[in-house]
Amino acid sequence: MAKTATIHARIDEQIKSDAIKVFDEIGISTADAITLFFRQVALKNGIPFEITADRSINTVKQYWSNLLNRINHYKRDDLEKVLNVIPESVDELWVFGSAVTPYCRPDSDLDVCIVGDNITKEDRKVLAHAPRRGMDLLNISHADFEKERQDPNSVYYDVFHKGVRVYGKGDE
Repeated sequence: MAKTATIHARIDEQIKSDAIKVFDEIGISTADAITLFFRQVALKNGIPFEITADRSINTVKQYWSNLLNRINHYKRDDLEKVLNVIPESVDELWVFGSAVTPYCRPDSDLDVCIVGDNITKEDRKVLAHAPRRGMDLLNISHADFEKERQDPNSVYYDVFHKGVRVYGKGDE
């Protein structure tokens, strides 16, 4: 699709700055973010999130709701099954790939990366058999994840910059 339309809007400088930091963290441009927002408005025929007067946005429930909204609806059931069987050895669980894009299809697999220093073959088996559809499972230690996520040629770079961290040991 050709990009021919232009949008001009005045917004608070701090809001803009805060948003651009988030866009940089997840690896998208401001134009991509605006395009994603407009695409979701068109798909949902309305604002793609709830608008309320409630200012208590930092509640755990709201945090998880916002996080899960980044996961494509086709993959949420499979993700829930995986989250229900996380072994003690897993310190972080990331979802990446098509599941965090609007291009996910019902037959897409769930791409998951688990981070931990003591993850066993049995732990990986438990996670791999949780969803009813296919799942690609990456497993990496903390030290290697820290190193690999810095390399733009590594899949772990995409996991960190474009994926969603859906579980962290000790998260509330």
